[in-house]
Amino acid sequence: MSNTITEKEILLAFSKNSNQKVIELNGIANVLLKEGAKPELFDALSRTTSAMKTFAITCHQHHIAEFISKMIEPDFDRIRVENLTITEEIKSALKEKISKLKTMIKDASKDMPAQDNIEPLSLQDEGMYSLLTSIGQLSVWSFHELMNALAKVHGYTEMLEDVYQHVPDNVPEVKSELKTIQEKLISNTAHMTGIINRIRALRGKTKINIKEHNIRDIVKNIQELTQQPPKTLNWSALHIPSVNVQFDQIIFEQIWVHLWKLLGEWQNPGTLIQSMCFGKIDPNKSNQNNKFMNLLSLYIWLEPNGTAKFDPTKLNYSTQTPQADLAYVFHFTSKIAQRISANITCAKASFGGVVFCISIPCGELQITHSETGYAIPQPLHISKMNQKEGPLKNILILDDEKDLRTILSLKISKMGYGVSVASTIAEATQMLESKKIDLIISDLFLTQESGLDLLKKMSATSPEIPFIFITGANEDDISKPILDILAKYSKGFLTKPIPTQLLKETIENILPL
Repeated sequence: MSNTITEKEILLAFSKNSNQKVIELNGIANVLLKEGAKPELFDALSRTTSAMKTFAITCHQHHIAEFISKMIEPDFDRIRVENLTITEEIKSALKEKISKLKTMIKDASKDMPAQDNIEPLSLQDEGMYSLLTSIGQLSVWSFHELMNALAKVHGYTEMLEDVYQHVPDNVPEVKSELKTIQEKLISNTAHMTGIINRIRALRGKTKINIKEHNIRDIVKNIQELTQQPPKTLNWSALHIPSVNVQFDQIIFEQIWVHLWKLLGEWQNPGTLIQSMCFGKIDPNKSNQNNKFMNLLSLYIWLEPNGTAKFDPTKLNYSTQTPQADLAYVFHFTSKIAQRISANITCAKASFGGVVFCISIPCGELQITHSETGYAIPQPLHISKMNQKEGPLKNILILDDEKDLRTILSLKISKMGYGVSVASTIAEATQMLESKKIDLIISDLFLTQESGLDLLKKMSATSPEIPFIFITGANEDDISKPILDILAKYSKGFLTKPIPTQLLKETIENILPL
């Protein structure tokens, strides 16, 4: 088997990835043309077009990148800058250009075997899929910046331990302040990581990770991380029995947040309300295994102050929402719920509002339950670098983020390796020509390039040099053909922020000292 990455493999990855992105582009454009000039819409559009241009340049499809830069992006920029009213003429022109972009992407792969071609969806046939894709895309409009920022905070937090070790013991107040700052950073980093994982889950691509949880722990965790339900909902008001359920936590949190968001959207502005939640267990109502034979029903609603009390279990529930304007979000949420054996229904209450019911298989009622909160992560320690006369192995880091290059350089140097850095493929190439490099660590998405371009070049000239790819994106955010290339031609794939121990183990497995 050849170790050289082929033009066909990269072209196929480009074709599939671009077809996925052009569907996202069309979905976001549809929302923008309907809702008007909103900042988050333009940010999402910019991410999608930038990703498409990056892979177009990598695969030498410069005419596609040029078309996006000259024909599509300027139109969206004009709408944003001039805050234009969306007319039928503007809608028609944009849809025509997006349709032409789809044709260009399709033509780029026309010379490949028929089974490799991916037929893009037409504008008429996309319908609900396009809309749901855009919902997921908009929910992560700042995802990559968040991950890069988080990686920087994570790296510098670890370095504070080194600073702490070098502060003299005769200034305890300084050491104490440093430790306090470090612990706060670690706590906040863990908090932000949790929120970002939940944002990522909104794309509907979350891998199923079925585990056993206590439902009260899960709901309390959601409340603290996302402040959904609103802050006015006290934990004591959550009438949820303490039972174990078996599902994917991230998907359940996604369902929960979506439903509370819907309740808030359907409330009359200015109405004084209180958030209500009630849980009921029906024994032996589930077809799951013996441990989860019961059925837990969670009822949630926003109740106007002064409303006469009612029993939510007595309402007539249906899979159809009484609010047609946001029915597609309810439909999307119901589809997600099916992935964890949950069922969502809704009913109209006597006060005119909506009550949602989430039904999930559960275990036996637990009489006692501890609510001790969350443990604060312990400070991360950096191992002292083994003193050596000189580096035994040389590693090249390619990343367009200066701070991240600095953090990785310091971490890897402490492990006992020699380190060189580059911000572009041209700089990396010069470095490879001037000194012996034993391992390349490359960002997958550079500003105007892709790490795949360097991989292609090196697989043809120096296939013996191993690659590790790093990225702020998650595997769920990268198309399968690209992941297949990484799995075939690289030795590792790490997502930012990268824990020091994981980085150390990965490098030592590939390049032992």
